[in-house]
Amino acid sequence: MRSRTTNRQRGFTLGETLTALAVAGIGLTLAVPGLQAFSRDNGQAVAVNQLVGTMHMARSEAVMRNARVAVCASAGGERCDGQSWSDGWIAFLDSDGNLERSSAEALVDRVPAPGMVLVSAQFATGFSYAADGHASNATGDTHAGEFAFCEAGADNAARVVILRASGLPTLAARGRDGAVVRCPAGPEA
Repeated sequence: MRSRTTNRQRGFTLGETLTALAVAGIGLTLAVPGLQAFSRDNGQAVAVNQLVGTMHMARSEAVMRNARVAVCASAGGERCDGQSWSDGWIAFLDSDGNLERSSAEALVDRVPAPGMVLVSAQFATGFSYAADGHASNATGDTHAGEFAFCEAGADNAARVVILRASGLPTLAARGRDGAVVRCPAGPEA
């Protein structure tokens, strides 16, 4: 004699599946903007750390070698051929003091394009450290300035690195004048 067993199906019903998908969709809708902000902030932090690291290294090399060390925008990573800091930058021993790297001048550091807009009005495409560690602009004047780090196309507050005339960089929420530095809006920024 055969025993009768009921045929039970296993799994989820269509209603349960659709409910789970709706809850997951709502969760993703809430999480994605937060992840985008996290990614943007992380990209800015990486770029800031790269530039500040180059500044510290260049200043240290200038003092240690008792020689001028220049930092300039560089698209190719060998010469001061960058149109802006967004192209990347190099640091090198600037033995002739012209803020242009020749093949005889030793490369100290090379950083590729940081993937964001990086601007400085005071140090348009370069600056240097004297043997005493003080920073100067392209004309050789001991000078302070700031670098603004922005996400391309975003209209938000920039991260700011202030380079003091003493040669020491400082991370700040505002520019040297105390005003909030805004990122320019637009696709190219």
